[in-house]
Amino acid sequence: MRDKAAYTVVAVKSTVIPGTTDGVVLHALERASGKKAGPDFGLCMNPEFLREGSAVEDFTKPDRIVIGAIDPRAAEVFGRIYAKFDCPKPVISLRNAEFCKYASNALLATLISFSNEMAALCEATPGADVEVALDCVHLDRRLSPVIDGQRVKPGILSYIRPSSGYGGSCFPKDVAALRAFARDRGVDAELLNAVSAVNDRRTAAVLDLAEARIGAFKGKRVGVLGLTFKSGTDDLRHSPAVTLTEQIIDRGGHVTVYDPIATEIARNAFGDKVRYAAGALDAVNGADVTVIGTAWPEWSALNWAAVKSAMRGNFVFDARNSLRALSLDPGLVRIQIGAGA
Repeated sequence: MRDKAAYTVVAVKSTVIPGTTDGVVLHALERASGKKAGPDFGLCMNPEFLREGSAVEDFTKPDRIVIGAIDPRAAEVFGRIYAKFDCPKPVISLRNAEFCKYASNALLATLISFSNEMAALCEATPGADVEVALDCVHLDRRLSPVIDGQRVKPGILSYIRPSSGYGGSCFPKDVAALRAFARDRGVDAELLNAVSAVNDRRTAAVLDLAEARIGAFKGKRVGVLGLTFKSGTDDLRHSPAVTLTEQIIDRGGHVTVYDPIATEIARNAFGDKVRYAAGALDAVNGADVTVIGTAWPEWSALNWAAVKSAMRGNFVFDARNSLRALSLDPGLVRIQIGAGA
C-alpha cells in the first residue's frame, strides 16, 4: 500500500481475539504503509463460518456474511465482494465481528458438553437413555419448528447429541482462547471453563463405561474404526477418536486402526503403537472389541455378519452412537454411550 495511491481495504479472515484487528493488525499496516487507517485505507474483519467437509456449500450458500468495518466507507467497498449473495449481511464494528465468531463456536461447544453431561448422568442411571431423552428435547418447537405442517430439523440439533467429546481445529482452540481472553480481563468465565472441563474428561469417562461392561482393555485386541474428528474430513487435530485410541493403548489394549481416508495420516499420530489395517474387516479381524471412533456412514453399510465372523470376541463399543438405528448381527453385543445399565 505504501506505493499505491488508490484507497485499499484490508480484511482479516482468521479467527482472532477481539481487539486484534484494530490493534496489532492496524498498527502493523500503518507502520508498513506510512498511511493512516480510515482516511487512507480501510480495515475490515470478515469471519468465516465454514465447516470442514462442507466448506464449498457453506461458502456458496451462507446463512450470514458478517462485515466488521472500521468505518462506513470500508464496509461499502468490501461489501461489493458479496453483492450477489442473498443472505443477511450485518455491518458491525471490528470487535463485534471478532466476538461473533468466538461466540458462535463457543455456543456449539457448549451444546456438545451439555449433551455429554446429560449422557454421563444417564450412564449413571439404570434404564436411562440420553438418546431417547434428547429425541424428546429436539421436539421443542423452539428447536425444531413446524412450518406449513412439516417439522423442520435444523442442523444445530446435531450438536445436541452424546459423543466422546468435541474436537477439530476450531472448538478446542477457540474455547481456550476465549477463556484466556476472559482471564486477561479479570472475567471469571465459569461456563466456558466447565465446557472445557466436561470435554477434557469425556474420553476417559466413555472408556470407563466400556470397561464396566466388557472388562479391562488390558491384553485385549481392539479394532478402532474411524480416527478423524468427524466424517467427511481427514482432519485428526484434537480428534476424540485419536484420544480414545491413545487411552486404549495406555490401558494395555493392542490396537488396529482403520479410517476410510486417514489411515496413512494416522501414522504421524501413532507411529508403531498400532497396526494399520487396509479395510474395516481387516481392522476387526481377531478383535475382542470393535470400537466406533468416528461416525462414518460406511459403518452402516458394513456386512456385520462378516464382522462377527472376523472377530474373536463379540463386543461393539459405539463411542459415537452412530449405529443406533442399525440391526447388527445377533451375535454381537453393542454398547452405546449415554445409557444406564
